[in-house]
Amino acid sequence: MEYKQVKNVFKSLLIKGIVLRLRDGVYSFEEQVLEPERYLYERYIMRKGKRIGTFYGQSLAFELGIFQQRPETVYIMTNKESLTHGRKKTIMDRKVRIKGCEYAIDEDNYRILQVLDMLRMRYRFGWPVFDALVQFVQENDIAYQDFKPFLDAYADHVRNDLADLYSMVEEVT
Repeated sequence: MEYKQVKNVFKSLLIKGIVLRLRDGVYSFEEQVLEPERYLYERYIMRKGKRIGTFYGQSLAFELGIFQQRPETVYIMTNKESLTHGRKKTIMDRKVRIKGCEYAIDEDNYRILQVLDMLRMRYRFGWPVFDALVQFVQENDIAYQDFKPFLDAYADHVRNDLADLYSMVEEVT
């Protein structure tokens, strides 16, 4: 069906009380509690089973175990945002920082982009990322060559840190 037809069908279902609108684009047959994390994940990270984004910055550092406390703001890098410097939003009472990426994010490259972002954060804020990233690249079988198509968008310090990271990986293996 065309988008306009789908929109009219949902409008009719809403008027008749058959479905409830939980949020923009989110409907349910019964009253439900929509968790902010689930909404953010399905809207900005995985849509219809297709990867369109990933966590970055402090959110990623928490996921990797670099930070022990979950940040107040959720940091998401997504194809759904064109501004690569990002913007702040409040979604369902959660503070969110959403930014675009220099490259289209997909299932094949999101881990590589995560590593590059963590190296950028290490330089910018002095985060101790190397131990977690050594483990991450080993667990995800990411080779140094996998980064080559993406390095043009990153500063020299990220490239240097990447080389240092892989010298640490070689020491561990």
